[in-house]
Amino acid sequence: MKIHLLVAALLATIISSGTSAASTGGVNNANTEQSNEDPLGLRQLPQDESFAACILIMDDNHRLIEWLAYHYHTMPLRRVIVMIDPRSKTSPLPVLNRWEKYMKMDLWSDNDLFTVEELKDRADKEMIKNHRSRQRAFNVKCLTTLKEEGAKWTLMTDVDEYTRINPRALDSSEGIYQTDIAPMQLSEPGSILKMLNKGVDLNDERLHAQEWKACIPVSRVQLSGTESSDEEVNNKFPKELEPTILAKDFDTFRWRYSGVDTITAKDGVLPGKTFIDVSSIPDSEMWRLIGDPHRPIDKLCKGGNVWLNTNETMFVADHILGTLESYSLRDDSRFFDRVLTWQQRKEVGGLTDLHDELRPWLSGFIDTMGIGESRRLLANVGQLQAQTHALPRCSINFFGLPRSFKSMALPSIVKNILLPNARYNCDIVVHYYNMQFDEGGRFNRGGEIDADAVQALKEVSKVIAANAGKSPPSVIIKSETKEEFEEKYGDLVKKYKTAKDVDTGKPKYFPWKETSYSVKTNVIDNIAMQWNSIQSAWQLMEEHSKVHGFEYERVAFFRTDSFYALPVDIFQVDKDTFDYNNRYAVIPAFARYPVNDRMMYGPYEAVKIWATERFQRIDHYIESSEIKGYGMHQERYIANGILPAIREETGYEVVENIDICFYRTRAADSVIISDCSDPIGGSARGIQEIDQVQLVQNLVDRDCLEFPTGDRFVELRCPEEEEEEEEEDKEEVQDKEEVQAEEEVQAEEEVQDEGEVQDKEEVQAEEEVQDEGEAQDEEEVREKHDEEEAQGDEDEEEEQEKQEKRGEVEGNLVVSKIK
Repeated sequence: MKIHLLVAALLATIISSGTSAASTGGVNNANTEQSNEDPLGLRQLPQDESFAACILIMDDNHRLIEWLAYHYHTMPLRRVIVMIDPRSKTSPLPVLNRWEKYMKMDLWSDNDLFTVEELKDRADKEMIKNHRSRQRAFNVKCLTTLKEEGAKWTLMTDVDEYTRINPRALDSSEGIYQTDIAPMQLSEPGSILKMLNKGVDLNDERLHAQEWKACIPVSRVQLSGTESSDEEVNNKFPKELEPTILAKDFDTFRWRYSGVDTITAKDGVLPGKTFIDVSSIPDSEMWRLIGDPHRPIDKLCKGGNVWLNTNETMFVADHILGTLESYSLRDDSRFFDRVLTWQQRKEVGGLTDLHDELRPWLSGFIDTMGIGESRRLLANVGQLQAQTHALPRCSINFFGLPRSFKSMALPSIVKNILLPNARYNCDIVVHYYNMQFDEGGRFNRGGEIDADAVQALKEVSKVIAANAGKSPPSVIIKSETKEEFEEKYGDLVKKYKTAKDVDTGKPKYFPWKETSYSVKTNVIDNIAMQWNSIQSAWQLMEEHSKVHGFEYERVAFFRTDSFYALPVDIFQVDKDTFDYNNRYAVIPAFARYPVNDRMMYGPYEAVKIWATERFQRIDHYIESSEIKGYGMHQERYIANGILPAIREETGYEVVENIDICFYRTRAADSVIISDCSDPIGGSARGIQEIDQVQLVQNLVDRDCLEFPTGDRFVELRCPEEEEEEEEEDKEEVQDKEEVQAEEEVQAEEEVQDEGEVQDKEEVQAEEEVQDEGEAQDEEEVREKHDEEEAQGDEDEEEEQEKQEKRGEVEGNLVVSKIK
């Protein structure tokens, strides 16, 4: 199957699944259900012991984060109905979903307020009239809904207003002084409701126009855009939130000066807001709901007066102006007026009136929620959720030897690198090595490489851009052969391999002290080739930007030989924190030996040192290093040489993203699946709870098997079906050959056994013959002996007979003589 067909199918699956996943959330709407999880037991407070709120927002996420946390802690806020302006370019849903454990929330739109006919009629009206009618309609329906639910006190302010206890109520010289009330700090949970229950006399005629006693007026104080010093802003800021969350990110810490806003004030007084006790309003009087943001219910508060000074109310709301960027962010009906009045509003009050009444809340919030949960809930606080055109121009760069790129790396790059970053419309730059075979090395079996599969990124990027509604990004791809690399760096690599330390006589560059490195392997070659590939990708990016007359501000570097298990957004510090202000360089938090050297993204100046200055800094690093023997050890060099240079020379902080996880791919369609969960190098967040084998199998659409590669690492092999069949055929042939060899050996053994038997029989026969011969010889000897004995007897008898005859003759002669 051709690669572009594979990619098209993959994209269709990923995009469709991503769309369905994004359509659900933790906030109540027509299609979702509210989670009942309440781990701290803080959500299910009785309604008379908590506050509700009705808020209308438009591109206010940067403020909504702080506003919810502040009022959750100080009120305490537990029920929120949010109305989103249809012109809003950003959704508050991600922020609201953070709070599903602790607050009940609804997210409304125009469809929840108006009929189809009313919506058509609104299309012909002026923008400003629509805004005002929408606001009133929302307030009326919100208050009605809360009353039906049994809510009690309801906060009617905006997300740029922070409610606090008026210090004048605790001052005996003031007319609103409340006796017998101990001072309350905003660091105390629910301090505002406690003050309301203990310190407010609801029979005070100054508060109500009706006997229902349902109104508590809240005066407002206008804070200017005048900045304070860093020391003043950082005062009482919880340092444990740094460096990803800073004091200047909070409206409640950054803005301190106040004054009279002559643009909206009347006689130096701003129109106030209210607390409404909806449970106290009789059903027969609900017709009085008019939805005015300053006077939601007609004639409810005393005389309907909304112009209340701070010496008349128990509670005050600080109205934040903020920075020019946040002030001008919303393209609403009042934008033109805001443009013309910005400078005047920024300077209200000068440098005379200031206060720090708000800042104690944050330490109390952290004490209650814990630092980890506080970081999650406050992530991206104060950072504008800018549109794509306002974000830093970005480039996503890939480097290295593309091991198993088509089969393993590409599907994960599409799903977890290119798609999450499609909205940023980053250009794509690739430098890779055009090699056909990987010789292998540490934890690497080696194998064949289809390096040209990298070219698929050109077509893939077009499809992804079209899906995101963007124009196709520039895609620059360049390959380099091993011979071309050696021509550039051959002499330098030789130096790295052979140079000795003058003091110890040990290798100067080779990390001989690292026991997992072997002199017999091509460690130095691989390190130098990686440095060259990273640097070459940077040079390609630079050349492209110069030719087209622009500069990149955000740059990312990823390996081509990796399977990206989790999504990576190059503007994220972690899954809850975005860095749209381009303040942090980011590296992974797993495989720390002592840091992860496999990828980085961040500001241009910071990443430049990481990408281009390894060759030029290595000698100074080795010579100045107090610990000898590690030389070009990648992770140690990055940790002790490159990252400190980034911090010192650029001023950017380098942080670890605990939500990044990717596995190194190997040439034989496999990944080192234990990369993100190594007990020595550290783990990615939540990776242990994921079925990682299934995750890989689902994305590459293959069955995979685990193979341990030592004590710590596990290789997951995922061969294609054809490869599996070839492997099976090879195994069958091998099995047949083994069987045949065994049969031949067995036959030889049988022949040998037969020969041995025959030899034994022949020997036995020879022995029998020999025995027979020996017996025959013995018999012959015996017979001969017997014959000889018999002959001897015969001879003796003959001799005896002769002697006897001779005796007879001799006797006769003697006798004859005698005679």
